[in-house]
Order: sequence, then C-alpha cells, then structure tokens
Amino acid sequence: MEGFLRAFVSIFIAVDVLGIIPTFIALAGDLSEKAQRRIVLQSAIFALVVSEGFILLGDYVFRLFSITPDHFRVGGGILLLVLSVRDLLSGEGFKRHTEDLGLVPIGIPLIVGPAVLTTALSLIGTVGHLNTILAMAANILITSLALLNANLLLRLLGRGGSTAISKVFMIILSAYAVKMIVEGLKALFLGA
Repeated sequence: MEGFLRAFVSIFIAVDVLGIIPTFIALAGDLSEKAQRRIVLQSAIFALVVSEGFILLGDYVFRLFSITPDHFRVGGGILLLVLSVRDLLSGEGFKRHTEDLGLVPIGIPLIVGPAVLTTALSLIGTVGHLNTILAMAANILITSLALLNANLLLRLLGRGGSTAISKVFMIILSAYAVKMIVEGLKALFLGA
C-alpha cells in the first residue's frame, strides 16, 4: 500500500489536475456537454493506453531511439506552443478539430506529458510496475472526473468570462510550453 501511495502522490503532482481544467475549458468549453463527455472519455482511454504502455515499454523505447526525457520535454513543449499560438491567433481556435481533441492535446501531452511519463519511469525502480500502473490509472480516473465537472466553473464564469479566461490560459500555456522547451534544451546542451 505504501508503494502505491508513493506512486499515486508523485504522479498526481506531475499530472497537475487543477492546471488541466482551465486548458480543457479553453479548448472544449464552447462544445456541448455530450461532446465534452466524449472528449474526456477519449482522452482518458488514450492517456491510459499510452501511459500504461510507456510504463511497460518506455525504457526500452528510449534506449532503442536514443531518446531522453529532455527530448520528450522539448517535443511536448513545441507541440503545446504551436497549439496555444494557433488558438490565440485564430478566431476558431481548436473547434474545427474536435474529433481528436481528446487525443492531442488533452490526452497527450496535457494529462500524460513528459513530466508524468518521466515520473512513472522513475517510480518503476522504487515501487514496481504494478503500483505504478495502478497509481497511473487512479490519477487518470481522478483527472477525468475533474474534467467532467469543469462545466461548473464554466457556468460560474459565463461564456464571456470563459472566453476571456481561456485566452489568458492559452497565453499561460504558451509560456509553459516555452519553459518546457528551454528546460529541455538546457539539459540537453548544458547538462543542467
């Protein structure tokens, strides 16, 4: 039980559920509740499959392709930066691409991104595969429940407030993306 709790808390911190909710509202807040539920289910399944597969095969894949967590950080940061800039510059944002919104960017890299996958890999050696797998599944379930209730926040803000907040969060998301890229590049080139 101690191993599971240790893995759960570590992954919970890396997932940052509260940080995902505003981004989810920014990306899917204008969609119907049915569409939002579909996106949450899609993102949960995708995040679960990718993360559990990564827990089982990630170290092998990293070695096979000579990839490090820092490469992951740079790639994920670039993806988030492109998506946030596109939303900020377009009046339509992500609404044209709702069919796979749950896959990218919500499932990967928001729910299960470089920090979560790296955390999971580091936990395997200390708490084992089973505790890490169960802790990941529990965190994805909690995140999904939080996203399913994101409309409560949307109702409090109203549509106008939600639009304004979503643009602010897209700016924050772009800054976070730049931070991921810079940290990854520093680690890759300076060993920091």
